Amino acid sequence: MKAALRDTESEVGAPSDRVTPRYAPGEDIELNSPLAVMRFTLTYDGPLPSCSKKQRIPEKFAIRRCLNPQLRELCSGQPGLANWVSQYNTLKEVANARGPLLSLRSIGAFDFISLFNRRWHFLCELSVLFLRRDHPGNLITPGGDIDNRIATLFDALRVPQREVEIPRTERPLGDDEVPFFCLLEDDAQISAVSVRTEKLLTSHRPATDVRLVIDVTMTVTQLSYGTLGLA
Repeated sequence: MKAALRDTESEVGAPSDRVTPRYAPGEDIELNSPLAVMRFTLTYDGPLPSCSKKQRIPEKFAIRRCLNPQLRELCSGQPGLANWVSQYNTLKEVANARGPLLSLRSIGAFDFISLFNRRWHFLCELSVLFLRRDHPGNLITPGGDIDNRIATLFDALRVPQREVEIPRTERPLGDDEVPFFCLLEDDAQISAVSVRTEKLLTSHRPATDVRLVIDVTMTVTQLSYGTLGLA
């Protein structure tokens, strides 16, 4: 199972026609429509089974493990994120603390950081290129139906909520998993998703294996002091 990071880039929308004119220091800025503050691409290559009948806890955690280094790399190249991630040691002193941009949740042996949390009005739009061992357009496949396989992905994009969502034997594999990065605090932050399916041109792979190219657009419904550095 492998995951790779494509070149990331930040793209800033023009807020001038979206921000209400009245603003007092320390208050959030109300937006007339969601404002895109960052765009980047994640990839995943490995099993993506349907979660219609099973919780798929090991598989979801394996996806998180593949995305963690990509999100860590994203932070290193984005000053607005890197600044807040550097406060990890301070956050660690307070269980389940929330920083200006990120939140820390300690569960079992792991310290999970969600880069984009609900407190700062983040929403997430996803455009997914879904490569699987079947022909485009077949929604029901031996690997499971598309909707329930995407639901597995959605769960893997967020921080675990309880210790039972982490396989019992799992521990951080090294410093690169301390802290452990997840994209979202809650999958309810996903406001839009589009999926395009294509055939995965490879043989001798299990039916549940996929290759995903996930274009992520992070938006905010309000601008806060914690997110102004991104916009």
